[in-house]
Amino acid sequence: MTEPSLPKVVSQEEWQRAVDQLRVKEKEVTRATDAMAHPAHLNARDTSLVLISRAPLAKLLDYRNRMGSDLPWHSSIGSKLNVDMGATIGNGENHMTSVFIREKNQVYRTYYTDNRGVEYLGSHWTNLDLTTFDRQEPWDDSPEGRPKGK
Repeated sequence: MTEPSLPKVVSQEEWQRAVDQLRVKEKEVTRATDAMAHPAHLNARDTSLVLISRAPLAKLLDYRNRMGSDLPWHSSIGSKLNVDMGATIGNGENHMTSVFIREKNQVYRTYYTDNRGVEYLGSHWTNLDLTTFDRQEPWDDSPEGRPKGK
């Protein structure tokens, strides 16, 4: 039986150059993917994507701007939101995605996943699939008066 060969072994400097080149390509792909799955698809279906983090708003907005994003981002500092949603447990933070529906002044959480489950959520289409009214395509059985995709 033949031993499998290892990948090419290189110096730390050569490895870092390759990683730096890969990051440039990765950033291009990320921006292209973001452009294809723009939040406008959500907004056209009366759905919003909002980021909420337990950090000072100035820090969140600096990061958002550095990443070239325009998603709404809010700070939960000074509120009990993170604790109420299970995102803050003791001294630790739990990464999660929650889906809510609002009826007049009432807000209900209809779905959530955390930790590794969040990694499977990719595009905004995936986010729409988690909502109460799904993608709201013309062929979907959505309630009367709900927006529909074209």
